[in-house]
Amino acid sequence: MITWTPAGAVRTPDALQVRVGATFHERLAVGAPTPSRGLRLAEVARNVRYFTVEREGPRARAVRTLVLSGVSADVPAQRALAEVVTVAREGHVGHVVVHAEADAVPAIRAGALGGAVDDVVSVVSPTSAACPADATASVRLDQADRKSVV
Repeated sequence: MITWTPAGAVRTPDALQVRVGATFHERLAVGAPTPSRGLRLAEVARNVRYFTVEREGPRARAVRTLVLSGVSADVPAQRALAEVVTVAREGHVGHVVVHAEADAVPAIRAGALGGAVDDVVSVVSPTSAACPADATASVRLDQADRKSVV
């Protein structure tokens, strides 16, 4: 599927990333603006439902991969996000990833959200603590790290 934009035709994305929390210290900065606040759970649910369920049709395609980034260790929020994941899976989402800071990974994996997602990713660097158990490491190298690795 393609979508027409002011810049021309672009391919409809297969993945949706929703930044849940405003504070996500370990994120990999790629130029996106820093949000002034975290999303409310109802906002997350509305966005996920729109892109995973409501976009299915002859002129649209629902996303197949969902990434929730900046997820905290807050247990009630995780239960609500697990419900959002359930709705996404009832749509067309086959793969769900959570990006979280290393200290939140154990709580995520132990809770309802951990059982609802496929992968939990935590950013690590050569100077940080080891990747938490049951998490996938995303290794960040800064300029000094690149010189020592090469």
